[in-house]
Amino acid sequence: MRMSAQGGTTWLPSTRPQPYLPENCVGVQRVMHRMQERGTALNVVLLDACRTWHKQWNMLSDVLSLAPLGNTVYGYATCEDAVAYEVQDGERSSGVFTKYLNKHVLRPEKVTHMLEQVSEDLGRDPLVAGRQVVEIRHMLKDPRSLADPVRSAGHSGELRLREQCWRQANELPGRQRLAFPCGAEVELGFSAVFSNVLVVFAAVKIGSPQALDCSVSLRSIPAMEDVFSGVSWSDEMDSLLLNSADDTNCSLRLCGLQKLQKALEIEVVLHYTHVDSNLRQRETRQQSVGWPLVARCELYRNLPDNGATSWLEVEDTQPPS
Repeated sequence: MRMSAQGGTTWLPSTRPQPYLPENCVGVQRVMHRMQERGTALNVVLLDACRTWHKQWNMLSDVLSLAPLGNTVYGYATCEDAVAYEVQDGERSSGVFTKYLNKHVLRPEKVTHMLEQVSEDLGRDPLVAGRQVVEIRHMLKDPRSLADPVRSAGHSGELRLREQCWRQANELPGRQRLAFPCGAEVELGFSAVFSNVLVVFAAVKIGSPQALDCSVSLRSIPAMEDVFSGVSWSDEMDSLLLNSADDTNCSLRLCGLQKLQKALEIEVVLHYTHVDSNLRQRETRQQSVGWPLVARCELYRNLPDNGATSWLEVEDTQPPS
């Protein structure tokens, strides 16, 4: 995410063209404007992302003014022109902001008070103290909470379907062991960065007397472009992410799972030196991991071919208020 010179916030979709222009991005104010149009009692945008300035853009695409409804809250993981850091939290990698948000988000307190508690916890974290500060903006007149009951009258079926979808979008594949003909075994582990970003870890767990100097390489079928590994992202994807598996030999970050249209397979290639011939050899196994995380929701059926602007125009059903 970046901040324009005028202070408007934009998201950078993974589907954006290269090079990209402001109109290829999603304006947060435009999203909030669409939320207001739905007549909901509370609109909250929580952004756990970097907010570095883009010095090349002189103008924003259309900035829409928000109606003075007194029901709008923005929670930014960091202040303007600063980065937001990530950590390993159990099997999941998440932003430091999200780590503390999960601790407080279900409390029946006014949203702004809840975010203030998140800010205080983050400010005491020695990993990011002095480098990341939560920013809260709001126009909230009533003591609304994210724990307030949802009025589902007339939309109960849709609400149940949506809840089921997002429960599945947080389900990780289990650890898997692969045995190779040479006798070695490789274990695959999984971690979620976002609901549409999956990290696959591979480690040689059992060696073989016939295989020396084992190493592992991974690729996905179909190929899932990793937009975070490019050099151009190095200055805006700062991370304190630590892999808890010290014996990991290889990792693969898969992005854009919402576009997956068939079951995901991981190709695992074991490289080793044969003890008799002293030659490097390789053995390959393919392992299906099904439809991980948000891929199970089949969101690709409503995705545009390109760009972010068209995404805002996708027809959807009226959600519960």
